[in-house]
Amino acid sequence: MEKLNILVATVEAVPFVRVTNSAEFVYNSTRKYREKNHNAKVVMPLYKSVKAKYSDSLRYITNFMVDINSEKHTASILTLDVEGVEFLFIDSETYFNRNRVIGEVDDCERFIFFAKAVVQMIKEMDLKTDILNAKDFEAALIPAYIKKLRQNDKYYKNVKTVLTLHDIKSQGIYPICEAEAIGLPMEMVGDFDYKFYQSVNFLKAGILAADFITFPSPTFKEECQTPFYSERLDGLFKANNFKMAGILDGLNYLRYNPETDGSLFANFSLENLEERKVNKFGLLNYYNLENVDNMLICVIGRMISQKGTDLIADNLDYLMEKNINIIFMGTGDPEIEDTLIEYQNRFPGRIATKLYMNENEANRILAGSDFYLAVPRTEISAINQLIAMRYGSVPIVRETGTLKDSVKAYNKFSKKGQGILFSGQTSKNFREAIDTACEIYFEKPEIYEQMQVNCLERDSRWGVTTDTYLEIFNELKHEICG
Repeated sequence: MEKLNILVATVEAVPFVRVTNSAEFVYNSTRKYREKNHNAKVVMPLYKSVKAKYSDSLRYITNFMVDINSEKHTASILTLDVEGVEFLFIDSETYFNRNRVIGEVDDCERFIFFAKAVVQMIKEMDLKTDILNAKDFEAALIPAYIKKLRQNDKYYKNVKTVLTLHDIKSQGIYPICEAEAIGLPMEMVGDFDYKFYQSVNFLKAGILAADFITFPSPTFKEECQTPFYSERLDGLFKANNFKMAGILDGLNYLRYNPETDGSLFANFSLENLEERKVNKFGLLNYYNLENVDNMLICVIGRMISQKGTDLIADNLDYLMEKNINIIFMGTGDPEIEDTLIEYQNRFPGRIATKLYMNENEANRILAGSDFYLAVPRTEISAINQLIAMRYGSVPIVRETGTLKDSVKAYNKFSKKGQGILFSGQTSKNFREAIDTACEIYFEKPEIYEQMQVNCLERDSRWGVTTDTYLEIFNELKHEICG
């Protein structure tokens, strides 16, 4: 494969800003592209917090003017290398000198500025981009602008765009009058393809304009073409399924490594799995939980109904009838949070509720829990189940999206598979899965041990993911050049 020039456009990336799992994808995929000798860069806004922390390391490159609503706004480009990955930052006192990634009153204008600035930057810096990989709705206008520019500007005629979606619930829907007021091209606003119920929808524009669309889940690629999962975009996804693919994200094995992770009570590997028990003892002591012989379940992530936390909360009495302890970590809906605190108070020593997120602490929980529980109604980009298996926590998951793709049900005959899966969304389905876990853990320990070994042996590294993306990029490039 010949060398590719790849530019990834995003509003979040580790180690600078992480709001969703998309931030992990950006850094890990770009790092792997560079390891395979491709010229890959990331471009993102320069937020106030990033500027303050890295002010001594950032290097100025250039600046240019971006036209927003007939007003000129300066876009300055700075750069910084992190472990071999080159980051390009777009600095704007007007739009990005803030700590929030999303949720500002002028988000519509901010993301139009970002899209225009990225597109102009390519030409201003002569980046000779083969593939521009735009991430989620915040960058979804980039493919639309490039598609328009191809008609009149030869510089962009060979730039192919890929839209990668880790989230379709957030779509960038703004009043059409607001979009007109800030200078969104009228042909884009007025054309039916770019209208969404009398609003502008950035994600819809990107889906229509992109040369290819990827999801971090082969299953969700199919699910999003049905009304239940699509957030009202099923018709659009069906019409564009010819240019869609689901590619399971990988895991950074250097970052998530139970053999070297300093946050654990004890490091362990497949060769000394007995050491893992020290982590369970440590968790029970740290969170004031009782009885090491109880089955320990953890729930880590957003405590919201979309993640199925309400289903778990509704069945806590059932769980407490069994020899089960449970740890919750994360934030979410106040009503669900209140329920979890209430149950912690009712069952001291059995339930620990931590209404915050801390990555090191989460890894410690996964390294000491017997089971990891995730029962979302929809799931497009989960990676916690991969981390759980990496740390030897057997997954109990609902069979949807990324979870279905990455966790295989244990088969007692072949002794393959890592977890317990169920497909329904009722208490009956949930309780059957819990009953199965209890039967295996308390009555068939040899099966539980085999499932744990299978989890630790599962290879979730980025290699296959990277190769698949590069194959798509290469094909797209030659469609242009052909």
